[in-house]
Amino acid sequence: MTIQITIVGLGQLGASLGLALKEHRELVHRVGHDRDPSLARQAEKLGAVDRISYNLPPPSAYRTWSFCASRWTRPRRPSS
Repeated sequence: MTIQITIVGLGQLGASLGLALKEHRELVHRVGHDRDPSLARQAEKLGAVDRISYNLPPPSAYRTWSFCASRWTRPRRPSS
């Protein structure tokens, strides 16, 4: 049975995860999403994902795992 793994954020971390999963193609279908379309196309070209999607289905629609690889920055504290 193949499961779908959705990688949200296809920068360095997300693309690396997709490339690491590439050797398990018979078990995993990799879907990529990034708010920057050129970054998503680049990850697809590199083979980091099987396809890209901008309209992701709700998680309950399929047997799916999602991984968010977006950058998060801690808000700065105001200087006193």
